[in-house]
Amino acid sequence: ALKQAEEFRAAVHVLLEWLSEAEQTLRFRGALPDDAEALQSLINLHMEFMRKVEEKRVAVNTATGLGDAILAVCHPDCVTTIKHWNTIIRARFEEVLTWAKQHQQRLEAAHAELVANADLLEELLAWIQGAETALIQRDQDPIPQMIEQVKALITEHQSFMEEMTRKQPDVDKLTKTYKRKTEPDKSRANRKSLSQAPPVPIVLLSQAETKNPRINQLSARWQQVWLLALERQRKLNDALDRLEELKEFANFDFDVWRKKYMRWMNHKKSRVMDFFRRIDKDHEDRKST
Repeated sequence: ALKQAEEFRAAVHVLLEWLSEAEQTLRFRGALPDDAEALQSLINLHMEFMRKVEEKRVAVNTATGLGDAILAVCHPDCVTTIKHWNTIIRARFEEVLTWAKQHQQRLEAAHAELVANADLLEELLAWIQGAETALIQRDQDPIPQMIEQVKALITEHQSFMEEMTRKQPDVDKLTKTYKRKTEPDKSRANRKSLSQAPPVPIVLLSQAETKNPRINQLSARWQQVWLLALERQRKLNDALDRLEELKEFANFDFDVWRKKYMRWMNHKKSRVMDFFRRIDKDHEDRKST
């Protein structure tokens, strides 16, 4: 019995030391990198850590089994102590295992998000390249002098603007994600004060510099294409207004215009006379003071 007690004490001591180190390792993980290779390295390291945790499960079962064996033959005064240490090592091991699984899920989710963001970034860069080329090419073509043709171009350009608007949330998502990862870690007080500050407009976030050059390239080119699209929209609308004015001028009839003008003047004169009649309280056709 004494030999079993010494073995149990030694096993518990070794397990408690390992559990303390494992808890420290899991507690101070820090921020996750935004590089796929670095994140994969962390995943590989954590898988090795998980393997060691599973290996320690055998040691935990051996120690608690030894404790249970001692409980069957020990003095009643020792029962509480043996049960206490069995409960401690079981509970702390399960806690470490739970933390490790949660961290594994966090790493896998971050890696999946990183891969998805990288694919989305390349997709947006390819789209913006094609959009910029198309806008420049269309801007080089002369604007037609037929109203229906210009309206068709406006409808086509409106569809492009709507598509770009639909993609704007993806650009904002990528920009804000990488900007958040590159911000320096601050104290809890600073984070609290920042959380109470008014939200930054999306436009400012999209212009923010990050450590990822591809994100900076996307932000700059997106803004450039947006300005090109607005400029083309202005040109098409101006061309349509000019053509419609020319059409109206070609069909201009002075007599029709004169009649409309006289009706407008008579209506305006009537409104003025009605106003003066209302303030002519004495009905003397003059304004009283």
